[in-house]
Amino acid sequence: MAERHGRVLAELTELGLSLARALHEKAVAAEDPKAATDLTLAFHRISRSVRQSMALEARLERDRQRAAAELRREAVQEAAQATALTELQVQQRVRARKHELGRRIESLIWHEVEDDETAEELHHAIADHIAPPSPKPGERRCGRNAARKPTFSGRVDPPVNQA
Repeated sequence: MAERHGRVLAELTELGLSLARALHEKAVAAEDPKAATDLTLAFHRISRSVRQSMALEARLERDRQRAAAELRREAVQEAAQATALTELQVQQRVRARKHELGRRIESLIWHEVEDDETAEELHHAIADHIAPPSPKPGERRCGRNAARKPTFSGRVDPPVNQA
């Protein structure tokens, strides 16, 4: 619809401009002062109409450009939000995976390592690579290390079998 309006407005502008040219020629050539005054008044009205048509064309173009820019901004915002959401989901998955790996490694250390010193060394060796698992809410600390200070992971009891 905007395209049609633009075409009609452009045509009206051209028609008004050609009419204004014709009126100008007649007003300049008029010998009768009354006729010249009437033609000059008609020329003034038509030229004003042409100026308003041109101003409206410019306004419609500005509005079209603003609308297009707004659509682009919205698209960029939506893309940024989708990207941020995707990055957040990736970070959450990585944290969950590190937590799960830490839980499994801690379980292996608990079940396979026989002395506390070796277990402590293994905990420190993996501390920078795997997020330390934290006990679940309500989980009790018990087992051979319950009285000791927590290791790097904050967890000193064996993992609860989830079988």
